[in-house]
Order: sequence, then C-alpha cells, then structure tokens
Amino acid sequence: MVRAGVHGGRHKTPHSEGEAVFAFAVHGVGLAVTDIGATVAKLAKEGVKFERYKEMPQDDAGIWTAPDGAKVCWFKDPDGNTLSLTQFPSK
Repeated sequence: MVRAGVHGGRHKTPHSEGEAVFAFAVHGVGLAVTDIGATVAKLAKEGVKFERYKEMPQDDAGIWTAPDGAKVCWFKDPDGNTLSLTQFPSK
C-alpha cells in the first residue's frame, strides 16, 4: 500500500499590483510505504540516488529513523522535486 501526501506551507508573495497574496508552496511529496528497506533497495537498483543530509544520522541506504520510530528517506525526481518515503511505526 502506498499513501501520498504533500509537504509545504503558505507564504506571502507580492501581487503584480503591489498587494500581498498568499500562495501555497510545495516543498515535496511524501509516500508512505510498508517496507522502506525493500522499497529503497528496489529503487536504488533502478538508479535512484537517495539524498544525504549531514544534520541527520542516516544508515547506509540513506534512511533516517525519527524519534518516534518512523523511517524516512528522500530523493529527487527528474525535475529536481524532493520526494520522500516513510515507513510509519507499527501501532
């Protein structure tokens, strides 16, 4: 099962007539997966390169384990958009 979500936020942007309007900026798309290790291995075999962030301890596959036990990794699509995979902890 795969679930998708959009990560982003509202920000003010100047309007052409000088007024400020709010716009929604998408910073990435997240996909929930049931087995992140297998999914990462399959995507890596197909040539997907996973992002590394020095601020986060990630394992050899590029997977970070959040304090709540969720496992997350990031990669970019061909247009440079950031995508993430998340395996949420079992309840």
